[in-house]
Amino acid sequence: MSEFAYEALDRDGGTVRGRVEAESEREAREKIRKRGLYVVETAAVPQPRPRAVAKDPRPSVEEPPLKPMPAPEPPPPAPQQVVVVAQSNGLGTAGFVTSLLGLLLTCGLLCPLGLLLSFLALFRPPRGMALAGILLGFVGSYWLFLVGGGLLLMLAGMGSTVNERTERKQERTLNAREIAQRDVDRLTQLSANFAHLRLRVPITMDDLAEVAKGPVPIVDPWGRNYSYARYEDKLKAMSLGPDGKPDTEDDILSENYFRVPAEPGEERSR
Repeated sequence: MSEFAYEALDRDGGTVRGRVEAESEREAREKIRKRGLYVVETAAVPQPRPRAVAKDPRPSVEEPPLKPMPAPEPPPPAPQQVVVVAQSNGLGTAGFVTSLLGLLLTCGLLCPLGLLLSFLALFRPPRGMALAGILLGFVGSYWLFLVGGGLLLMLAGMGSTVNERTERKQERTLNAREIAQRDVDRLTQLSANFAHLRLRVPITMDDLAEVAKGPVPIVDPWGRNYSYARYEDKLKAMSLGPDGKPDTEDDILSENYFRVPAEPGEERSR
């Protein structure tokens, strides 16, 4: 089959050039017309001549047969990556955090709770956080025990001190009343002796000193002078008591009395 070059016109009047293969020039024109072109000119394209190959004057040498190539070695197996999933112990972490916060922020108040949580977390792996929580919880709980025990002992001591002071005050009050009662009884007895001897009521402490065999009480335990209470012709030594007011319930009166000596010419009332 030959190759023909052609020049033709298309429907718009444009020039079209190209090549077409056919057995003859006529067949080539028919193919160009079938493409909707108007043939202007066709010409066979000359075929190139084959080139002669020069022979090598050197004698041919038989090449040794090719050795079969060894089969490629299979590639080494790829290293398998082992993915280790880390286990977590949520209860141990909670115990550790609770113990740490209790030790740093609450002076050990939360440490017993953290110690309990960490102890329960020991029964599941991993146990690292649980052991750390137990250590911190023990330290904080021990600190809390020392501080709390000290505060309780301090409060107990303060309570006992207050009670002791109250008891001492009450004891001093009771002792003061006993001393005052003893003094007024003695003053009444001394006054009765003096009136029996001198036939008059003692006026000064020197009068009582005449019949006394020791010091004469003058001032009661509350810093006020003793006085006399008179009931018709009878007198009693008395103290105004802690309040210092007459005719009150805390007045301290002698259990004895002595009669006022009658003036000359007067009859003693009985």
